[in-house]
This record gives sequence, C-alpha cells and structure tokens, in this order.
Amino acid sequence: MKTLYITLTFLLTSLALSAQTVHVKLVDCSTLKPVSGVKIKSAHDHDLITFSNDSGYFAFKLKHTDTILFQKDYYYPVYMSMALHNFDSTHIIQIQLTPSATIYAGSNKFEKSNLQMFEYEFTHSETGDNSNAKITLFQTHDAVKAQQMQTEKPFKFVTVDVFTHLPKAKNQYIQKKE
Repeated sequence: MKTLYITLTFLLTSLALSAQTVHVKLVDCSTLKPVSGVKIKSAHDHDLITFSNDSGYFAFKLKHTDTILFQKDYYYPVYMSMALHNFDSTHIIQIQLTPSATIYAGSNKFEKSNLQMFEYEFTHSETGDNSNAKITLFQTHDAVKAQQMQTEKPFKFVTVDVFTHLPKAKNQYIQKKE
C-alpha cells in the first residue's frame, strides 16, 4: 500500500511540475483591440480559471486534457484546446473574439457537433518541430458567419507573437502550411 501511495504521489507531482504556463491575449476580430473582462474557464469541469485584464491578457497552467472556454457578454463564446511541446513561454498566443449584437443566448455546453473547428499548427523558427504548438478553436456557426461579415477577410483566429519587449526578427513561431 505504501508503495502504491508513493508511486501515485510521484506521478501526480510529475504531472503538476510538467504543466506549462500559457500566455494568451484576447482581441476583438474587427478592431484588433484587447478585450478585457473575458471569463476563462474549464469547459470540462466548469472551474473558473481567471479573467482577462485590461490588455486582454491572461496566463494559466495548461492541463493537457482540458478545453478552455472564453466567454463575455456581447461576444460569441470560443472553445480552445491545445497541445504544446517545449513551447517557448516568451511567446503569447493571440486569439480573436467575434462581437455579437446581443448577449449570446446559446448553450455553453461543449458539444463538437454544434461547433465549427479551426486547427492551427505552429513550429519554432529556430528549433523546428522540437518546439511546437497545435491550437484548436471551436466556434459556433453563427459566430463564424458574423466574423465573415465583419472582417471580410479569410479566417485567422490565432497568431503566436513574441512579447513586445523582445526582438521580433528572431525566435518566432511560424504557422505550418497545409
């Protein structure tokens, strides 16, 4: 019994220590201005993680099996899951939110059948596949239509940028071509 307890404690400690801090900035898709006060919570266990600050920024420890929900009045909800491998935490993931004319009244239950999926894969410019990020966003179909009408641009909901105090020419993540 003692061996089982020690083994479980070791495994749980290893998982907690390997959790990666992820930095995210949320912006309005039509103005590209930061969106503050966005509620960020786990879509699976419904735990509140945090709120975005005045710069649209927040950071959290990634649970590898979780899907994150971004939710704010007068914006369509967005669900995000990600798989990171040696992701450089000096980078920030920027996600665009789509404004809604009304408070979104749809279900906040995570059901893939009701959502449109967008996948993005990024690799590091210097280390290649040794450092990468796969980010999957799920949005409602009405959010996708609203964004098409507002931006009149091809979809690009996610970018990965270097923090502003670092040089941008080196050390960047590049989106993989399909």
